[in-house]
Amino acid sequence: MNYLVVVSFVSLFILGFYDNLRGPLFPEIIKYFQVSDTLGAGYFALTSFVAFFASYYIRKKRDTYFLLQILNLGVLGMGISFFIQSFSESYLMLMVGLFFFGISFGFLGVSQNNLVVQGTKDSNRSRMLTGLHSMYGISSFIAPLFVASQSDLGWKKILLISSFFPFLFFIVVFFLNLKRKDQFSGKHAPDVEEHKISLSWKEKTISFVISFYVIAEIMLGSRLALFMRRYFDSTLQESSFYVTMFFALMMIGRLIVSFYPPKWPLKLQLLGSLGFSIVFLLIGMYLHPIFMVLCGFTMAPFYPLAISYISELNQKKSAELISTTVAIQALFVVVMHLGIGRVTDLLNLKTAFWMGPICMICSLFLLLTIKKRAI
Repeated sequence: MNYLVVVSFVSLFILGFYDNLRGPLFPEIIKYFQVSDTLGAGYFALTSFVAFFASYYIRKKRDTYFLLQILNLGVLGMGISFFIQSFSESYLMLMVGLFFFGISFGFLGVSQNNLVVQGTKDSNRSRMLTGLHSMYGISSFIAPLFVASQSDLGWKKILLISSFFPFLFFIVVFFLNLKRKDQFSGKHAPDVEEHKISLSWKEKTISFVISFYVIAEIMLGSRLALFMRRYFDSTLQESSFYVTMFFALMMIGRLIVSFYPPKWPLKLQLLGSLGFSIVFLLIGMYLHPIFMVLCGFTMAPFYPLAISYISELNQKKSAELISTTVAIQALFVVVMHLGIGRVTDLLNLKTAFWMGPICMICSLFLLLTIKKRAI
């Protein structure tokens, strides 16, 4: 496995870990600052809003060495973000920390996928992209376990302890990149024709398919603990356990797809993932929350397979489509967090959770409109 792939895998593991620390800690944080659900939604929305601009800014960058630097700066941003949050005594200071996390999220979302595309051959690219997003599943499983095991420390100390690992990554990769500067500098730099690449709305359909799906996945990952606390009087440890099980099943699902990929067409697999996820989420909301946990398994294949599907649909424009997808999904997630917070304040969290199945239904119908030779 080459350097580009290894660095991307490790950085996505770190991103997944830090992103999914926030879900189990979120009820404690809004309780500490005594904010409403609408204002509390800013905890997630600001990150996605900043990520949109960060990813939009670098979406056309193709130089390998530049992307390696952007990736490393993205990880550094995580360390800065969590360090600031751990010392926050006001909600405004917490938002300052989250601003840096948003930059990190945007930088990493674009650089990781594009570096894996550049560092793999056509024959194994789909498998490597699936493996890349399996790292997110693994770290998502570990994060709530870490929170549960350290719950006695409180959310501030958990964030403070966690903030040191990205700084270590940054230092190590900084020197590794310097050693490889001559090897990667100028490689895959965009030529004149690549600068002229443009995407039609029809070509962007797959970006909207993925973005609608991401709303549902992030909603569950970030609000499942809050759902358990409000409707089942769960403790921090109990709600963290449910989140852990959700991500454990997601990890298992992505590992299975990575190492034992089904022989069915990608589009059929994507439709099946959406269909089962919609049904399980609705059952979980009204009958038993264990079905929301099972959504982790049914949702697991969708994102990595959808990224692979982009390459299958249009190899020439795949890098541009992936970058555009990261930017669009960041904007969609902003709307989701603000929307779910407002609906929760006006009505209740269970009603707000309807955003999940509605968005997956939109994703499913858009996916049905895509023809393989259309983009």
